[in-house]
Amino acid sequence: MISNRQFLDRPNDFWAIAKFASELLGYSSRSKKYPGMKTYSNHDLKILEGKFNISSSLLNDVMLYMNYRNSLIQDYVAPLLMTRDQAQKVFEELYSKYKPKCILPFNKQRGQKTFKLSFLYCEYFDRGQPKRKNLL
Repeated sequence: MISNRQFLDRPNDFWAIAKFASELLGYSSRSKKYPGMKTYSNHDLKILEGKFNISSSLLNDVMLYMNYRNSLIQDYVAPLLMTRDQAQKVFEELYSKYKPKCILPFNKQRGQKTFKLSFLYCEYFDRGQPKRKNLL
């Protein structure tokens, strides 16, 4: 990942406020009307200004960073992600091709989210030495 020079060398309080604000306001919207990553406004962060005595210029910088981060995720990362069905298909193809001998972890969530997990690498032994094989 390439760093954005605009956000390099920020003080620790900048990063603490960015994390706190993201957790307080939420990273994404689960609304059916506005799905995806949230876009923050000055109004959203005004809550922090009065409650925690944070300068408006610092909050404005935090808002710019949060919106920048969210646009990167929405525009560049999200299109590269697979759905569960796509990931399962790729996993099954790779599993049958490489026939790994490792034990696959199991997702302990219930219902539709219950399935075997794979990190697409597996430890195997070559002449007694453990090695990792990237299956991609």
